[in-house]
Amino acid sequence: MNMHTSHEITPRHAWVVRLGGLAGLLIIALTLVVNFVLTPLPPAEDADAQQIAAFFSDHSSSMALANGMRNLGLVLIPLWWVGLYCLVTRTGNTAAKPWAMMGLVATAALMALGTVNNYIQTAAFADLSVFSEHPEHRRLLRSLSGVGFGGASRLIFAALHANFSIAGWLSMTLPRWLCIVG
Repeated sequence: MNMHTSHEITPRHAWVVRLGGLAGLLIIALTLVVNFVLTPLPPAEDADAQQIAAFFSDHSSSMALANGMRNLGLVLIPLWWVGLYCLVTRTGNTAAKPWAMMGLVATAALMALGTVNNYIQTAAFADLSVFSEHPEHRRLLRSLSGVGFGGASRLIFAALHANFSIAGWLSMTLPRWLCIVG
């Protein structure tokens, strides 16, 4: 039985694991900045058409920056999860690898959903002629992006966390408490 120790494989994958950890920290920082600094509170539900138009035109530059930072986060997500994949699969435990691979598939789904959602929300803040006639369409687009990403992303995140938690548990590379939380 040819078993590789963690010490034999670690140097080859160490840079990927470290890069994944750095990407994870950057994602957390980007998320905090985007959600708590750059994203404005939406206009009141009873706002008239002029107030809605004013809200979207006033916040278009901050939302452009926020959506750009979200795109950067979407680029960093695969680095984070590939780093975790390398960490989990560096042991000789073959039972953990299919679970980790399913986590990578969920990562691809999250990237696709996030990219589509980000462009829908970007369209809400774009200066399109249809919005001058019907500014409520901007609110509809923004709400659509929230509902689409909010609902589907919860399922994808559940798959991500469950698969990597099971893989981490089986490979014994992640702390047990973290696998239970995941």
